[in-house]
Amino acid sequence: MGLKGATHNILMNRGGLQFPLNVDAMEDFSMLESSRNINLQNGGRQKRGGTSHIYGSAVTGAPRLNGIMPYIKLDGTVYLVLASENGDLWNGVTGTIATLLTITKPYCGVTYANTLYMTNPENRVKTWAGSGAAANLTTIPTSWSTTKGPAQIITRSIGNSVHLVGIGVPGLENSVYISAADSADFTDANVTVLSVETDEGGGIVGAVEFGQRLVLFSRNHAFIVNDADATRANWGYVQAQWFGGAASWRLIVKTPNDLHVMTADGDVYSVLAVQEYGDYKLASLARPSWVHTWIKDNVDTAAIPTKCHGVYDAELRAVKWFVKRATGSDVDTALVYFLDRPASEAWMLHDNLSAVSGYSALSSAWGKVPALNEWKVMTGSTAGWAWYLESEEAALSDNAAAYAAGFLTAHLHFGNPRARKAYKYGHI
Repeated sequence: MGLKGATHNILMNRGGLQFPLNVDAMEDFSMLESSRNINLQNGGRQKRGGTSHIYGSAVTGAPRLNGIMPYIKLDGTVYLVLASENGDLWNGVTGTIATLLTITKPYCGVTYANTLYMTNPENRVKTWAGSGAAANLTTIPTSWSTTKGPAQIITRSIGNSVHLVGIGVPGLENSVYISAADSADFTDANVTVLSVETDEGGGIVGAVEFGQRLVLFSRNHAFIVNDADATRANWGYVQAQWFGGAASWRLIVKTPNDLHVMTADGDVYSVLAVQEYGDYKLASLARPSWVHTWIKDNVDTAAIPTKCHGVYDAELRAVKWFVKRATGSDVDTALVYFLDRPASEAWMLHDNLSAVSGYSALSSAWGKVPALNEWKVMTGSTAGWAWYLESEEAALSDNAAAYAAGFLTAHLHFGNPRARKAYKYGHI
């Protein structure tokens, strides 16, 4: 008896990683959990780029790097400041610009008026102009004392002036500090302090300028700052119309026209979508592909606020969420969300579970790689190495270490799960 032949096409320009409880419900182009290290941004599937060391050596002492801060001066000079858990701030690997600090928490850096401002809640805010030693910011409020600073500092444009905004000062987590116009002056006489009642522990954990608005996040809520009035005494805030917060300032990621936010329970949502639906669960980017179940089952959710972080990769048009697996001691994996795909087909895992790579990342940033003259995602590792991702060497390795890349589909029944089939040929 002969076999009835047929040709079946599996679309390679569709599909992403999915984790459904019922794999029979998956489309034939979707990918199961063992799929990894595939890029989806070019209308198809290809192996992710490699990861490479930025410098020829690690930071002296091979410390953990809790901050990686790109800094470009107006004359085009490119710097990269690294914050090590040994208590030092480094200009690349050439030398220290600050020592004897406490660096167990992430460092935040922002460029303002051609100067790099660096902060974490364990130290005074430092400033650096590209040479010599970093200096303490002296124009601070008395409430910061001389031993602590904000967890995060960002720039905020109001009309034709620019301000610095600081949040997350220890013991003052509900306070938001806004500097004098066109100045880094936070002194008592010139700073504006907003006290935000979050009605929850942790206070304000992140701030971001989105469009023309300053948005503040607590763990469960968001707040819109009203700072348009010419009289600063009239400034205030309102709670946003949606329900949803952020796990930390490092898990609020700006994309070209949206904000993507990871919550303390590991869900990921779009701010544009949540404004329409009102609840971050309904605006989730993770639930259409059941990625939230993978996060629940595989990620150390208790470490999300302290160890996990995200960054937008403009080269891939993707958001990379660096997460710590429940079975690991540090971050070693990135969940990657490709913007140009529907949420049900947008996710992929990037990692190297057999060797240290650029995904063994305590910190991350998008910036210009020194000496490379290219913009890349850069990461700081657990052993003093600074890495850049999506390196383009022919071998596509993680600093000469191999990594597995491939995809696996569910069982393909071709519309008739009960019939036995003989597969004779496969072509790509």
